[in-house]
Amino acid sequence: AIRAALPDLAIDLVCAPAMGGLIIGHEVARAFGVRFIFTERDGEGNMSLRRGFAITPGERVLIVEDVITT
Repeated sequence: AIRAALPDLAIDLVCAPAMGGLIIGHEVARAFGVRFIFTERDGEGNMSLRRGFAITPGERVLIVEDVITT
């Protein structure tokens, strides 16, 4: 449904928060045919890219959130 609602959206990757956003983020990325990465809380409680994930300057990112809480 997200892909159908945004047919002309040009993105390079989808990013979502772990844990709740993993499945929906992955499926949105699959629908767009782009790679998927996720964020996790670091030792100080901040959301950050870990596990070797990186965003290259200039890449267009769609952020998919499962709920709005923080």
